[in-house]
Amino acid sequence: LTPYLISGLFKLLGTHFYVLYLLGISTAIYMAMLEYKILRFFFSRPHSSVLLTFFIVIFLLGTQNATSFFNFVFPYTYSSTLCTCCLMTACYAYLKALNRSSFTSLSLWASGMTLAFLSRIDLSLMALSVFILLEIFFILSRRQKILSWILLFLPLIVSLLLYLLFLMSVNGFAGFKDSILDYY
Repeated sequence: LTPYLISGLFKLLGTHFYVLYLLGISTAIYMAMLEYKILRFFFSRPHSSVLLTFFIVIFLLGTQNATSFFNFVFPYTYSSTLCTCCLMTACYAYLKALNRSSFTSLSLWASGMTLAFLSRIDLSLMALSVFILLEIFFILSRRQKILSWILLFLPLIVSLLLYLLFLMSVNGFAGFKDSILDYY
């Protein structure tokens, strides 16, 4: 997902470094806003503001020199940053759905998890396992229907189908067949 997002921004705004800097700044602002909204579920307004200030100082401004503020654009780490944004969105939507279950918050959770799976599978699987454990606890305590279980695995299924369509479109199974199936 990350290379397509960056190349789409390059096509839209031109191939310049300021596009990547703008993406880094917008990512930092979005993560700070989500962090504040998540903190508001647990803390009062002043405590949330103090904790958000620590988050900004340590993670967003904690760089080695003044020229690298908001510079999240390293090829091996920007997928992690985008995945973290999507997982934070999913976490916020999940907390919102716990307060009052609505279709909007559940679809926001499913969209955030699907985009996280398309960014980095390994981090998303760990987050999904946490959501599964939470849902086991909440489903057993609230005695919800099977729809909750289907919705829980929907991002994984949609992501796997999108990966399958991509591999079929680029003939990605040819190497798999030659190296694995024809080997035996």
